[in-house]
Amino acid sequence: MARFRRKAARRTYAATKSRGRSRGKSSSGLTPMNVILASALYGVARPYLANIIPDFVSIGPVTSDNIVIGAASYYGMTKTSGFMKALSTVSLASETAIVASKAMGQVTGPTVTGSTGFVYK
Repeated sequence: MARFRRKAARRTYAATKSRGRSRGKSSSGLTPMNVILASALYGVARPYLANIIPDFVSIGPVTSDNIVIGAASYYGMTKTSGFMKALSTVSLASETAIVASKAMGQVTGPTVTGSTGFVYK
């Protein structure tokens, strides 16, 4: 007899506030498989991109290819999602690591890829 059922008492504001909200799982798009595939794609494309970009500026350890690829990666990291966000994150981290390696005084020397022979600038 649903029509005789008593209505539940309303919760007070404090009781509602203390319960909190149930939050869904937030996904950043950085799954392990996306990161692995993005790293592989970036590793293949980076030497070609570095050789295509002309040297228009060199400020200490930072060269023009680091600036262009880093800026594109930062833009992609903030404006995209999914695989493109993973690719942008990997490339920004790699560009930062290349600049940091050069800033350390070229401790390891130039980085040469094994299969293609490209030299990272």
